[in-house]
Amino acid sequence: MLGKLLKYDFRALSRSMVPLQAGVLIAGVLGCLLMNFSINSLVNSISYSYNYSGVPFESIISSISMMAITLIFTGVFASSLVTLLLLGHHIYRSFVKDEAYLAFTLPVTPTQHLWSKIICGFVWLVINVLVIFAVTALMTVIGFPIDGGFVNYEVLSVYGEIFTWLFSPMGVLIIIELLVLMLAGCFVSVIEIYASVILGGAVAKTHKVLAAVGIYLLIGTITGIIASIVMTFGTMFYVEMFSSYSYSYSLTDWEIFGLFQPVLIGSLICTIIVGVVLYILSRSSLKNNLNLE
Repeated sequence: MLGKLLKYDFRALSRSMVPLQAGVLIAGVLGCLLMNFSINSLVNSISYSYNYSGVPFESIISSISMMAITLIFTGVFASSLVTLLLLGHHIYRSFVKDEAYLAFTLPVTPTQHLWSKIICGFVWLVINVLVIFAVTALMTVIGFPIDGGFVNYEVLSVYGEIFTWLFSPMGVLIIIELLVLMLAGCFVSVIEIYASVILGGAVAKTHKVLAAVGIYLLIGTITGIIASIVMTFGTMFYVEMFSSYSYSYSLTDWEIFGLFQPVLIGSLICTIIVGVVLYILSRSSLKNNLNLE
C-alpha cells in the first residue's frame, strides 16, 4: 500500500514541483548567460570610456542586467524555502484539512502515510539541492568570463583538478561523508516542516498555520542551539589538538582528514538524532492526537 501512496503523493507534488524546479534551472541558466553578457559589456564600456566621452550604451545595458541578475539568483537560492513551503502546504492539506478525512479512511496506517510524505518530500528537496548546485557550478564557469570569453577555462581547470583529487581514496571518503551529511540534512529539513504542521494541527484548535509557524521557529531555535554546542566543542577540540603539535611538525593529508572526523561524525549523529526525535513526535501525534478541521 505504501507504493500506491507514493504514486499518489508524487503525482500530487509533481504539479507544483516540476514547474518550480524547471523554472529554477531555466532561470539559473538565463542568469548565467545574462551575467556573462553583463560583465563583458561592463569591460567594454570601461575600455570605451578611456577613449571617448559620454556614457556608452553598453554601460546602461550592463546596469540593467545586473539588477535582473540579482533578482534571478535571489529566486534561485530561495527556491529551497519555496520547496519547503510547498511541502508544508501539501502535508497541511493531507493531514489537517478536509482531504485528511478521506486519507485516514483508507486501509493505511499513519506510519505509512507519514513515510510516503517523507520520501516524496525528501526526493524533491534533494532534486532542488542538485539543481542549485548545478546552477552554482554553471555560474562559476560561464558567469565570470575572462578576457571577453564565454567560458572561464581557469575555473574549468580547477574543477578538473578537484575531480581528479576526488577519485583518490581520501577524496572518495570525503565525498561519501559529505553526501551522507547532506542527505541527512535534507531529511531533517523535511521532517522539521512536517513535524511543525502535524504538531501545530494537533495542539491548536484554531490558527493552526500560526501554531505550525511557531513550532517550526521553536524547532529551528533548538536545533540551532544544538549546532552551536557541537561547533563550540569542535572548536575547543581543534584548538587543544593543534596546540599539542610542534610548529616544526607538518601534518600529513590523512592526519588532517582524521582531525575533521569528530566534528563531521558528531554533526551527523546530532542530525540523525534530531530527525528521529521529530519523526517519533510526528508519528505519535498522527496516531493519538489527530485534530482535523
